[in-house]
Amino acid sequence: MIRGRDYLKMCLHKIGLRKKRAIFAIVSISLGVIVVVTANSLMAGIRKAAVSTLWTQDIDENVVLMYTGHNPYEYDMEFDPYAVRAHKLRPRFLKDADFAEINSWKEVLTAAPPIDVEPVAIPELAQHPDPVTTLNGIPDALMEHYAELDASLVPGEPMPVLLGDHRLRFRPDPETGEMTVQPFDRAEWLGRILQLRVGDNLAYVSPFEYDYGENRYRLMRDEDYEKQRENVWRGAQRESDPVIRNTIMTLDARVVGIRSGDGVYIPLEVAKALTQWILSRNRLAAFAGEDPDAKGDYDSEGNRSMREGEYAQGLTVVREVRDVEAVAGRVDEMGFKAVTRQRAFEEQAEAVENGMRIARRVVAIFALLILGVACALLASTISKIVADSRPDIGLFRALGATRTEIRRLFLGESALLGLFGTVLGVILGWLLAWGISVWVIAYAHREADGPSDEMLIPDTIFAVDILPCIALLLGAALVAIIAGAYPAFRASRIDPVLALKRE
Repeated sequence: MIRGRDYLKMCLHKIGLRKKRAIFAIVSISLGVIVVVTANSLMAGIRKAAVSTLWTQDIDENVVLMYTGHNPYEYDMEFDPYAVRAHKLRPRFLKDADFAEINSWKEVLTAAPPIDVEPVAIPELAQHPDPVTTLNGIPDALMEHYAELDASLVPGEPMPVLLGDHRLRFRPDPETGEMTVQPFDRAEWLGRILQLRVGDNLAYVSPFEYDYGENRYRLMRDEDYEKQRENVWRGAQRESDPVIRNTIMTLDARVVGIRSGDGVYIPLEVAKALTQWILSRNRLAAFAGEDPDAKGDYDSEGNRSMREGEYAQGLTVVREVRDVEAVAGRVDEMGFKAVTRQRAFEEQAEAVENGMRIARRVVAIFALLILGVACALLASTISKIVADSRPDIGLFRALGATRTEIRRLFLGESALLGLFGTVLGVILGWLLAWGISVWVIAYAHREADGPSDEMLIPDTIFAVDILPCIALLLGAALVAIIAGAYPAFRASRIDPVLALKRE
């Protein structure tokens, strides 16, 4: 009779006597496990990186964005811009009456058309490859939501402004001069006075240029930088009076808060006044009294020339986050496109999941094929071990071992081979996934299209998920037992007299 505590010792001893066959079985099992573990360790990180975009970051949790015409946050395969242009459709623009209706809803804190002020230059933020050219006007309720200091607009005092943290984190390295993501001190920026150069047409000229050979940003030579600024000046001179066209309004602004993204945010009422000033300046510079920057009659989304009191987009701040989707549904019923952070996330997550679903199926089929081959090889290996162990089986039976004990001995050996192969596959799968993650992140940094993309690249897409690995270990033991069941049954049926006689 074989004692329970001796089963493991005997199984390990038998595996040690047949190292080559054991290694062959372990490697064959580990190959299938490597495929599953590598894919599982990368997919979660890939999904997280794919849906963490500026779109989902820039949309506030308690905000509903409203659009006319095509939804820029939605990838619609049936949307045909050429068909829209051919019919010269005029989308239903948001009107003051629509904002008044939305403001009457009890769930809404405020609803207004967002106002962008451009061109604007901020010298204190010049050390960034993408120059600041636009100020985003947002309602006071949203300003106060992110403000860490007093954001009230006081006459004669600097204007309150919110900064996107991407502008502050992506900075030139003091030693190498290369643009890198660096930590920043919030306290150093809060309360700081910034100079806003409103109407500065040279704001579009960046002092940085991208070196495609070395895949990095670097400061432009002084003469090249001045040449670009001169070209902008000459372009303005051909279109309108350059003196009036390049008139600049200088304002002081105080940083009252920092939020995610790379935008610069100011109170909505100030944005309206600054936009009106820039519009009046441009009309005066054009002599004819018309806005030289007016949009064309039609573009890829139809007629976008808005009349007085019409807006192409709007912004609704909801009182409670739980009411955001309900408000978005009512906006949809009004005939506009409503976008929330959750909707933008789900749109992108669905697209990623569709790709992931196909990838998982391919991985599963490939892994099952490899594991099927591994099971066949394991069954063959155990059969050969049984054939080589006939004298041992005869001796065990002669000493009193039962058929059940013989079956357990070979099933235990098969289970150990399955466990060893799985553990090896899990470790190698993790190492392979980590190596792929390092390569992917390095490639993403090389191919990033601007600082905003750089900021979205995670440190790694490798993740260790313990539960699937435990399930693999248990599953491998079960599969190995199934693979070794028939050879073990054959071993238990061997006649001890014939086995010893043959020896």
